[in-house]
Amino acid sequence: MIELLPALLTQTREEFETRVRAVENLAPMAQIDILDDTWLPGKTWADPGDISATVSPLLFELHLMVAHPVEHLEAWSELPSLKRVVFHLETALQPKQVVEAIRFYGWDVVVAINPETPAADVLEILPYVDEVMCLTVKPGASGRPFEHGVLKKIAELAANNHHAIIGVDGAITAETLPLCIAAGATRVRVNSALFGGEKSVAHAWAELEKIAQESESR
Repeated sequence: MIELLPALLTQTREEFETRVRAVENLAPMAQIDILDDTWLPGKTWADPGDISATVSPLLFELHLMVAHPVEHLEAWSELPSLKRVVFHLETALQPKQVVEAIRFYGWDVVVAINPETPAADVLEILPYVDEVMCLTVKPGASGRPFEHGVLKKIAELAANNHHAIIGVDGAITAETLPLCIAAGATRVRVNSALFGGEKSVAHAWAELEKIAQESESR
């Protein structure tokens, strides 16, 4: 079963709430992207207190694109709708300790790897996480080009994995979504294709859902 998640990379509370309202009836869960200008340039808006006060049926996962992911966890511990946390392997000197810190709060754990990171680098931590998320763009701001070379890595992980979900994030469109599914990805985050085009969010989402269903049935 292919799972699509809207990804919310926002600069203000108002923008966050607008996007939540746009997707809350389309998907059960959305991703909150967090940049703090430590690991990658730029900052996003993501205040756990304000998000907790936002009434919505949505569940959330955090995508921590930060240098010190463990330092961010406690601030989110009172958000009952938070169910999953993504950290980058490249930011963790001791990945198992990051996994344990996330598990302490009862959240599912996703380890993300950048396009240039080999699949072999994640094998040691693979038994301890719920998902490996392959970045199909250089991480950071929205709108970066799809890295086709990552498809081979997705296929490699999917062929040698009997536990963790294989997910993707970055430049997912009507053209790249079938490629990721064919390679073995079953959880897909979507940002620019929903919020960066001329189509309504609902229309763009329906098109991607149809493509996912058709690709899965092949």
